Amino acid sequence: MLNKMLSNRLYRLLALSAMAILVLGLGSCSQDKQQTFGWGESDYYDDFLWCKHTPDTLHRTLEFDLNRDARMFLERDVMIGLYSISEDGQAEPLSTEIAQLFVEGKPCLNNIIIIDRNVPPEADAAIVFNPKAPNKDFNWCFKVVNPGDLDRISTPESTYDLQGGSPQPEIFQFDIAKHGRMNPLARTLMIIGCAIAALLLLWFLVIERQMYPRFSALRLTVEGYDSYLTNIPLKGLRRVVLTSKPQKQNWLNRLFTGKILYKINSCWKSDIVFSPRNRKSIIMRCTAPYEADARTLTKNEQYRILDTESKQKITINL
Repeated sequence: MLNKMLSNRLYRLLALSAMAILVLGLGSCSQDKQQTFGWGESDYYDDFLWCKHTPDTLHRTLEFDLNRDARMFLERDVMIGLYSISEDGQAEPLSTEIAQLFVEGKPCLNNIIIIDRNVPPEADAAIVFNPKAPNKDFNWCFKVVNPGDLDRISTPESTYDLQGGSPQPEIFQFDIAKHGRMNPLARTLMIIGCAIAALLLLWFLVIERQMYPRFSALRLTVEGYDSYLTNIPLKGLRRVVLTSKPQKQNWLNRLFTGKILYKINSCWKSDIVFSPRNRKSIIMRCTAPYEADARTLTKNEQYRILDTESKQKITINL
């Protein structure tokens, strides 16, 4: 997750007394994620469908160096706690409701590290944010909670007397961040949804009307076969079919290509199809036994179709 951000120790704590010396360092980060924070950056997102959030574990290596006297005579454990630094510079114990500190995979009670004479030279330290923690950049520090048997402690900046009643020192400060982002699955679906919506918008506003033109505000009147008469408003239709065969346009085709009107009557011997040409004319197609006196029908004109079998005439008015 995090790339190694530092090849050398960031800080060293030199704790001196007549009996014991402790050197504590913060070693290299063991995650692979590239970023600029001193400890690390955790990404958080809400659960969505089957894509559940797994909290990032931000690792660092703590390095301890106890001299021989410390290994032999350190009786009371040293306690170092994780603190949050407020905007006014005050260090306050970091609540586990914000983040949990782990050492060697075990949670530290109240985010406090216990150091005894048997402490290993190196220990894996990890911080895991609580999902309810705010998404922001934080400034935290490690601070001596209980010095144990140590008299004083030195940092690169100053030396502190641990047994003289002075405030316990901040060992070092570091930056860490929790950033909220959109669930990857939700983000992917949103991108796909936006792409589909854009394509649909392009289809309905531009492409569909070019590929499947509609009739303008025209009216078609068909009369013939003694008693047959129909008056059809054409506006908005893609096609009109006079047929004897029961036919029905499916809803998907109607949605994406426009409505086709089927006028079904047993008098028709083959299909007669009307389709748009421009605002003032339409195109008519028919097959045997019908013969039409025109293929292009113009507004306010009358046309005829001859049934060559029965010799009956069908009148078309537009």
